[in-house]
Amino acid sequence: IVAALATAVLIALTIGIAASSYFAASASREARAAKESLSEADLQRKNAEGVNKFFTEEVFGLADPNNYEHTGIKLMDALDVAAGKIERKFPDNPELRIALYERIGAIYAKTDQQERAIVPLEKAVKLWTQIAGENDPRTLRCRSKLGGALTGAHR
Repeated sequence: IVAALATAVLIALTIGIAASSYFAASASREARAAKESLSEADLQRKNAEGVNKFFTEEVFGLADPNNYEHTGIKLMDALDVAAGKIERKFPDNPELRIALYERIGAIYAKTDQQERAIVPLEKAVKLWTQIAGENDPRTLRCRSKLGGALTGAHR
C-alpha cells in the first residue's frame, strides 16, 4: 500500500510539474507577443506623429509667408518641394520615409497626377523590399499602388 501511495504521489507531482511548465511557457510566449505588439504600436504612433509634423511643417508650412517666400504656392508644388526633403530629414528612419512616400504617392494618384505618383511609390517599394522582403504583404500592397500609378500614366 505504501509503495502504491508513493507511486501515486510521484505521478501526481510529475503531472503537476509538467502542467506548471506548460503554463509558464505559454505565459512567457504571451508576454513576449504583448511586448512586440506594444513596440509595434509605439512605432506606428511615432510614424503617425512624424507624418503629421512633416506635412504641417514641410508642405503646408511652405505657404506661410512668415517662414518662406513661397506665398501662393500650389499644393502639388509644395508636395514636390517637400518630397525632395524626405531623405535628408529622415536618413535613419526608413519606416517614416516609407509612410511619407506612400502618402505623397497616394495624394498624387488621387488627384490624377499619376506620373508624379510613380517616383515616391517606387521609393516606397524599394524601402519595403529592403526592410521586409519581396513577398511581405506591405511590399506587395505598395507594389500594387505603384502598378496603379503606372497604369494610370499609361506606362
